[in-house]
Amino acid sequence: MSGAGSNAVLVINSGSSSLKIALFELGVRPGGEPGLAERDGGERRVAEGAVTRMGSAEARAWLRAGNVRREQGGSWAHHAGALNVVLKWLDELVAVRPPAVGHRLVHGGPHVTAPARIDAELLTRLRAAVAFAPLHLPAAMAAIEAARARFPEVPQVACFDTAFHTTMPEIARRLPIPSALHDEGVRRYGFHGLSYEFVLSSLSSRAGEPLPARIVIAHLGSGASLVAVKDGKAIDTTMGFTPAGGVPMGTRTGDLDPGVLVYLARAKQLGPDAIERIVDRESGLLAVGGSSDMETLIDRSARDPGARLAIEMFGYAIRKAIGALSFALGGLDLLVFTGGIGEHVPEVRALACGGLEAFGVALDRAKNERGEHLVHQAGSPCAIRVMATDEERVIARHTYALLARAG
Repeated sequence: MSGAGSNAVLVINSGSSSLKIALFELGVRPGGEPGLAERDGGERRVAEGAVTRMGSAEARAWLRAGNVRREQGGSWAHHAGALNVVLKWLDELVAVRPPAVGHRLVHGGPHVTAPARIDAELLTRLRAAVAFAPLHLPAAMAAIEAARARFPEVPQVACFDTAFHTTMPEIARRLPIPSALHDEGVRRYGFHGLSYEFVLSSLSSRAGEPLPARIVIAHLGSGASLVAVKDGKAIDTTMGFTPAGGVPMGTRTGDLDPGVLVYLARAKQLGPDAIERIVDRESGLLAVGGSSDMETLIDRSARDPGARLAIEMFGYAIRKAIGALSFALGGLDLLVFTGGIGEHVPEVRALACGGLEAFGVALDRAKNERGEHLVHQAGSPCAIRVMATDEERVIARHTYALLARAG
């Protein structure tokens, strides 16, 4: 059995059809001060697990604590049931109940961005914000309710992907729509903020390496977005009002001409639910290439024109976004690839960098194929770095820090 101390945090990261959990033990500085500054990195991962492909016959749950691993298949339709499976294993394998729980939420609406303790008032606000992220928030809310039922006396904290982007200037946040809609919260928010925060904190903690002034970070996975960071703060990003915008993704459209949605409503007589299904679940790589999985598309690409087109469209969209964000920054000092695809698929990195030499982006193809951490050519004015991300670790930091401040 593994153990964790009283300064442990259980993190629950809910996706639309999956969830991840991690149990961290966080350090304390000599003298009793919390060792939780953003750049400390003093956390120990005690256990971790996940449930994938919920709602399908291929759903699987696993949990690992130390050298012990539990795994099983299932047909969980909802996050609550799946979460209870991995939490039962956690009870069996780890000799402590978590004294705090942190949750990832994609969106908190226009009024909730900073990490916040979960209470009745916050839950009311989150329910009111479901329309801002209908694919993600219901799943996260179900996980919160399941965790509160299992740990009724344990303080729980919500951490928001949108928080990172609150530094964006009005020119990047405002949509060209009537002011009444803007005042109701219809604006550009940005997402993947917890991932971006981890990348920046990791870059900032590198000894002897000052944080570059102009950075583009590409978080590429089944959901994908890019952000422009100037002097450590977000100034623009590709996702907008919802996580459906920006570059095309595994099953999401990315940016569309708004007229497409009007056409679907008027000519095809589709209602909001049907349009939402097309935009969020039936489009992107899946629609073009027949699969939402990048590795599957790459395996098929030599013999399947649709798979090859999907890969090329994805790379092209990322390349355009890098160029646009570089322009917003006034140049580019560092390009970072992270997320499952960004970290592990060299073919996508090569497509994303091709033709960007005017921005100082020069990929070393041999280093890229070998999966090295630095993949730019020697002497290139723009460094290209490949990094792992860790949203759960950032959530643990915020949760511990907020509760420590509250006493």
